[in-house]
Amino acid sequence: MLIVISGPSGVGKTTVIDRLLHHPEIGPELKFSTSATTRKPRPGEIADVSYHFISTQEFERMVAEDAFIEWAHVHGNMYGTPVRELHAAREQGRDLLLEIDVQGAAALREKFPQALMIFLKVSEDMLRKRLQGRPSALSPEDLEKEIALRMSNARDELEQAGHYDHIVENRDLDVTVDEIVSIIRKEKARPRNGAN
Repeated sequence: MLIVISGPSGVGKTTVIDRLLHHPEIGPELKFSTSATTRKPRPGEIADVSYHFISTQEFERMVAEDAFIEWAHVHGNMYGTPVRELHAAREQGRDLLLEIDVQGAAALREKFPQALMIFLKVSEDMLRKRLQGRPSALSPEDLEKEIALRMSNARDELEQAGHYDHIVENRDLDVTVDEIVSIIRKEKARPRNGAN
């Protein structure tokens, strides 16, 4: 099964996904899809674990070779899901868990309409606080511009939430993870249209 987690920047996707991957019941059944991106690593991010950090030239070569399941321009950078991630999950007999933005999710849904789509959201105030609390190498002025851009994008992304199978409010991490585990269990128990 393909499981997509989307939501605005700062909503807590990475933390929720980490908890899902380490969950005693469903964690062993999941393989996280490491996305490729042209953006620079943030403090604490690890190459080929957090993301495959590649040059714009390399990314464009992969696009030309149809080496992505989906890809999109986001916040001035390019992000994509390499096809090899899907092949690896299939070989391991695991469900592929993807963290992708709404553009990428829409593109993926066109190719895989049976994918389970989950949208995470928080209040606008909480989102701003989380973005302000992130480690950053930007100057205070540039950081404020970046936050303003991400808040604007978040409003646009929230308008797309209705296209998802489930919307989960991430107010409490434990409750959020339990809710997503419950959603995944229910979805795995029922037949889905087509094969993932």
